[in-house]
Amino acid sequence: MQIKFPGFSQLLLAYMKIKHEISRGCGEILIFWKNVIFPHLHTAILTLAFCLSIILLSNFQVFAQELPEKQELEIIELKLPDNNNLLNIADQNEKEEQNSDQSQIIDLPTFEQATISNYATKNWFGLREELAEYGISIIVNYMNNNFQKLYGGKNPTNKPVAQGLTSVALGIHTEKLVPLKGGHIYVLFQNSTGSSIDQDYVGDVQAINSFDTRPITELTEYWYRQSLFSDKLNIKFGKQDANLDLAFIGPGVKFINFAFSSTRTIPIPTFPATSGGISALIQPNKVFALRTGWFKSLDPSKSTEINSLFTGKGHFTIAEINLFPTYKRLQGKQVYGFWQDTNQIQDLANPGTFSSNFGVYAGFNPLILKENAKGEDTQGLSLVGQFGWAPQDRNPVTRTYAFGVSYQGLIPKRDNDATGIGAGFANFSKYVSGARTETALETFYLFQIKPWFFIQPDFQIVFHPGGQFKNAYVLGLRSVLTL
Repeated sequence: MQIKFPGFSQLLLAYMKIKHEISRGCGEILIFWKNVIFPHLHTAILTLAFCLSIILLSNFQVFAQELPEKQELEIIELKLPDNNNLLNIADQNEKEEQNSDQSQIIDLPTFEQATISNYATKNWFGLREELAEYGISIIVNYMNNNFQKLYGGKNPTNKPVAQGLTSVALGIHTEKLVPLKGGHIYVLFQNSTGSSIDQDYVGDVQAINSFDTRPITELTEYWYRQSLFSDKLNIKFGKQDANLDLAFIGPGVKFINFAFSSTRTIPIPTFPATSGGISALIQPNKVFALRTGWFKSLDPSKSTEINSLFTGKGHFTIAEINLFPTYKRLQGKQVYGFWQDTNQIQDLANPGTFSSNFGVYAGFNPLILKENAKGEDTQGLSLVGQFGWAPQDRNPVTRTYAFGVSYQGLIPKRDNDATGIGAGFANFSKYVSGARTETALETFYLFQIKPWFFIQPDFQIVFHPGGQFKNAYVLGLRSVLTL
């Protein structure tokens, strides 16, 4: 058989093609660096340096210490103030197993664990305990938000605004129902009625009412979570409120304004627009945790449909580290994270669109003064704060900050009451014409009347709502009943 070797011209042509492909590839890399990486490189370096400095300063001894034994990882499923006893279907810990006669499948985020007395309807003639034996828990609660705008905002009308939110949560621990250890099924149905104080009357972006929405009826969440390796790894799949696990400063929900529990720079799937996806929690010890999630990008027109497991066109990816430092029995939490959304977004600086969006965020919540130094309760003074950043060429709100202080048990013999004051700021992009920084001030007092009922008077002032409207003064009253 005769072997035919390529001629010089064929070798030269192949060489030129290879050279062209290499040159084109290098060119694309240089263009990507010039247009995407380099413009944000200095910001990324400064942000990383800032985060590292905060971590080093505030955690100099964190890994030499551990949290008290009672400190447990808590996964909140109903985003409600953490002393309302409405609470949340979550994992049963060792203490719950020792007290199973109390049908305990729920945790209070920071207060003592709930018992039958935490429900207005008590034990349902023994049905709660019967269900608990099979790992089933049902929580029904009703939240009522009433607001009276005294002056300002986008709507000159100052009539009272009322909103009601009914939530029905079903949780099933599979280990008691079927031989599947570490499994958890969760379904949340919600119905909201009434008007929107933020959208219809004030026009602010930080949300005076953290549960603000127009009337909806939806299955907000339905997911399955599997715990592995002695609870060091948790994986959750299904339709989720991602903001309950990620980019969330839990104690900030004592404030009614959304600015103190998360940031408006993140297009995260959250109430009322949740989304399908998968999330994971890795917590090898009591001082460090890694959280991450992948979700379909939001499609607000379809997110409240019952079958809206995956409704978006792009995907939303988020990852964060959680630190739990403690010093002289004073506990705290820090959050540092990054997100990216591959949904198309409008270019605010030039005609056209971007193929993706991204940003960074941080939050903290240290307990700085404790009434009972040797006790396990959380009575005392705590701080809460958050920061969010996103590029201003594609985000109308490009930076948010919030700082607040709250005190639990300030009045003698009112150990579960809480009061607080704080300020939140939203900076608008320079491409939003005429927009000024929105500043929200809030003060509140939360009265826990019964373990299953509380009321919360609230007063807020919002300067430059939406960056353009008149300063607004709003009185509020939130009440929550757990049935």
